[in-house]
Parts: sequence; C-alpha cells; structure tokens
Amino acid sequence: RSVDFLNYTYQTAACAEDLGLPEKVKVGKGKFKDADNFYNVIDNQVIYGDLNGDGSEDAVIRILCGASNSATLRAFEIPVYTFQNGKAELLGRIDSAGLQSNYQKTFADGTIFVPGEKGVRIENGRLIVEALADGSFASPANIATFDYKLSGGKFVLSGKPTRKAK
Repeated sequence: RSVDFLNYTYQTAACAEDLGLPEKVKVGKGKFKDADNFYNVIDNQVIYGDLNGDGSEDAVIRILCGASNSATLRAFEIPVYTFQNGKAELLGRIDSAGLQSNYQKTFADGTIFVPGEKGVRIENGRLIVEALADGSFASPANIATFDYKLSGGKFVLSGKPTRKAK
C-alpha cells in the first residue's frame, strides 16, 4: 500500500477516447482537470484485495471522467494494479464502454451511467462492479451488477449481468 494512487500517473483508455484527454494523466489529490475535462479518483478510494490468486493484495481504482460543461458526458475506468518489487503494474482494466457492451448483450435497450453507491468490491477473488443504469442520467432506474474474473490477463464477465430497480 505504499503506492500513492491519489498522486499517480494513469494511462487512460475510455476517457482519452471519449473526451480527448491525454493518454497519460497525472492526478494530484485524486483529481485532474484540463480545460473543461476532468479525470478523478472516485471518493478518493482505492480498494485492495487479491484478484490474481498470488496471495498478495492488488489495487482497484474507480475513476470518473467527463466534461465539466456537460451534465451527461461521463465515462469511467476501473484500472487494477498488481505489485512487483514495490511498483504498481497494470493487471487489467474495465471501463464504461466494456460494461455497456456487456450489459447490452443481456439488456439490449439498457444504458450504463456511472458506478453506483457500492461501486466496486472484491469478493472471493472476483471483481464485482455495480453501476447505475437505465432511465436517465439524472434519475437512473436500475442498479446493474457485473461479476468479473481474471482470465488470461483480462477481466471476463462471469455469467450475465443482473439488474434490480433502484
């Protein structure tokens, strides 16, 4: 836990693609702002647990990015890091585009907005992601839950996502 993820340089994925943010973003105190765009560690929280089965903690970071001048232009990334010789190495990543794609395979008309109140957690070596879904951005109707396992260096959805009324 010696890596300070609130003052860290991240390689962006969905946030760079969707918003034109640089490919590398350095956050200070969990925040980055460039003109109207932002890239923030959600609630300044880092979650720790073993996701790759090596008996050591990995780090999961929830990142929200968007345009400050837009109420609905938002994306999120969930990078997961493992540690080698005291340095963080990217183990895998899940982002809003991947969740949206996985969600629409089961709920064709569904829309994912942002991670929900419980957001992300680690249970029995699996990454559980809850996201606000459907309805409108201002008033999501459902909570969608995804269960991911690490396989071949990628997070793979286990089963189908579920949803329940908010």
